[in-house]
Amino acid sequence: MENKILEKIKRNPFGIEVKKIISLNSDNAISGESFCIVSKREKKYKLRCCRNLKRAKEIENNIRNFTWAVPKFYGRRGRFLLFAWVEGKILSESMPSKIYFELGKMIGRIHASEKKVKFDVDSLFYLKFERLKDSKVFSKLELNKIRKLYSNLKSKINVKSVIELADFHEGNFIVNKNGKVFFVDEEGINKSIKGFGFSKPLLEFGWMKDLKRRKAFWKGYNKYYDNSFFAGDYEKFIGLIYAVRIIGGRYQRGADYLEEKKYLLKLLDECN
Repeated sequence: MENKILEKIKRNPFGIEVKKIISLNSDNAISGESFCIVSKREKKYKLRCCRNLKRAKEIENNIRNFTWAVPKFYGRRGRFLLFAWVEGKILSESMPSKIYFELGKMIGRIHASEKKVKFDVDSLFYLKFERLKDSKVFSKLELNKIRKLYSNLKSKINVKSVIELADFHEGNFIVNKNGKVFFVDEEGINKSIKGFGFSKPLLEFGWMKDLKRRKAFWKGYNKYYDNSFFAGDYEKFIGLIYAVRIIGGRYQRGADYLEEKKYLLKLLDECN
């Protein structure tokens, strides 16, 4: 934690009389540092200090598209963004299906908003593909098939680029005592391929494995948006990019990628 950041927080950019500052740092954070701020009146806040003003403004603009999906947003002061603190539990598959229904409604509403943006899908894929090549997980023949499959699938679909929850995993959602779901990783609201965010839990190797909760999620999603776009060639296209990204990244970290590798090889066989 940088002393300069601490000093700036103590100067009360939002007029809060600060009693305690607790670091919420994560090794995966890419836009800056986060803190739990406790005021002298014992009220808690979440404060993000972005690495630069440009990123702070980007996050602010993205958040304002979906204020109903995140904790109350008090505003931005320079590189600082302030949010209400949410007491609750991290989303888990042990939670009842109704929570997944609410989660589905959140994502469906976001997709229904159609916040379209320019997003270079080719750059995303080929950046991750180069990492995959370096990993030596696949043979040259298999790599050529992966590259050809990407081009073939892309030519068949209408790639949609939007602002959405691009980092969709359990740790980024908090459920309060009333069963309301909040997305709490504000840097995870970003430009993406439509559906890429929820591919993380919903592809066959994803973490949302319980069929009952999956059905509840889709039921909630369909309250706002039709999920039929996420099927056939579109789903295969998203799954291909996601698997390429995950395998290369996990290989570098020494983490397990067996399920994703099986999925990708199966996809190559199906599309041969």
